[in-house]
Amino acid sequence: AGVAQWAEARPEQYAQSAASVPLGRFGDPDRDVAPIVAFLASDDAQYMTGQTVMADGGAVKLR
Repeated sequence: AGVAQWAEARPEQYAQSAASVPLGRFGDPDRDVAPIVAFLASDDAQYMTGQTVMADGGAVKLR
């Protein structure tokens, strides 16, 4: 609700910030983050150790 309220209250600021993300949008918790969490919590990830999974739309590449 916070991001949606921000987009509604300050659409120009929101659009400018979203455009700064390499994928051109902010991540959606249900579409972009939940599947990653579900994978990491599943047996499919049982061989993964000590990893950092960045779900930031490529923003870390800009730093």
